[in-house]
Amino acid sequence: MAKLTAQEIETTKVIRATFEDSKWVILVSDEANYIYRVQFEGSESDDNTTLLTKTHTELLEVDKYEPVVIAEPVVREDLNGLNPGK
Repeated sequence: MAKLTAQEIETTKVIRATFEDSKWVILVSDEANYIYRVQFEGSESDDNTTLLTKTHTELLEVDKYEPVVIAEPVVREDLNGLNPGK
């Protein structure tokens, strides 16, 4: 599975940062509004720069969400009613 690239990570935005049980849990959203979750050890006193750096590092290991592409059928309405003879 493909991983998020540094360029893709640069387009994300933090939507929530929560400190629980000695870990930071960070949720980010990408341009397509897909949510990614990372967590890492830290302390309540970590500054925003530290959190953003660690979030970036963790996001490099996250599998990129790739939506399933469903092929659209090609319909030739103008062919209906024509005779296939030579």
